[in-house]
Amino acid sequence: MSKWLLKAACVSPALVASTALVTFVVGPALPVWAGNTLFCAGLLILGTLLVGVGEPTAVRLLFAARKLDGVEQTALSPVLTELCHLELGPPLVTLLVSRQHGLSSAAIAQGRRTIVLSPELVHAIVTRRMPPAEATAVVAHACLVARSGLNRQNPAIAFWSTPWSMLSWLVRPLGPLLRFAWRIRFVVAGVAIWQSATSGPPIRGAMTGGAVAILLVLTYLMPRWSASWERQVAGTGDRELKSLGLAFGMVSFLRRCPQTMAVIERLQLLDPPTIETPRLRLVGS
Repeated sequence: MSKWLLKAACVSPALVASTALVTFVVGPALPVWAGNTLFCAGLLILGTLLVGVGEPTAVRLLFAARKLDGVEQTALSPVLTELCHLELGPPLVTLLVSRQHGLSSAAIAQGRRTIVLSPELVHAIVTRRMPPAEATAVVAHACLVARSGLNRQNPAIAFWSTPWSMLSWLVRPLGPLLRFAWRIRFVVAGVAIWQSATSGPPIRGAMTGGAVAILLVLTYLMPRWSASWERQVAGTGDRELKSLGLAFGMVSFLRRCPQTMAVIERLQLLDPPTIETPRLRLVGS
């Protein structure tokens, strides 16, 4: 699967669900003029984000990020200096700090030129618990991903997925129940397929059962696709990082992270094991 088709497969469910919520739930509940205004305004904002206009502001709103304060700017100055030498730093990119803790990435590209840093990463740099070489490699990795264009449309995707994100936030208190339902989704899907096959017209039942079966299969494929896309993004940044001679800093950082299979694969790419070639020599009789 190509990288763009893979990303489309990862983001399509949230986009389709958000479109359905606006079209069939929110829209009918509003007056006609309000529904039309909402739809037109949404398309206008989406088009603006697709061409990169207002990206830093959109990232601050959509990804709950903020600007660096004075102390953080001072602590990050060695990193920013090195990034500028590599033609990866400001003003080519804008660095923001996330307001959310526990992000999956220490630094991630959100758009064409905006990098969102995790608060844990910034705190480690400010308190000097992270060496400058590691910090430079981590931030440079995100800058290289931004330059590759893999996350170029993330702000537009996040904006159009807002209804789905809001619904997910509203049902968060039902987390334990939803997690249990998710684990037994094959049972629920099986019952739905059986009911559709045994009641109503055969053609309609077959179509409904087929749709449920496809959705069930997609629920198992989506995590695989998402993990594959994350490996694609990480690998792209790692290869560019290695070509710039910054692999050592990233290797040092990754070795202090939990050694998951994804981390081990990245370490093998950045610091492949050396295999000694056996040498031939004459042996006296």
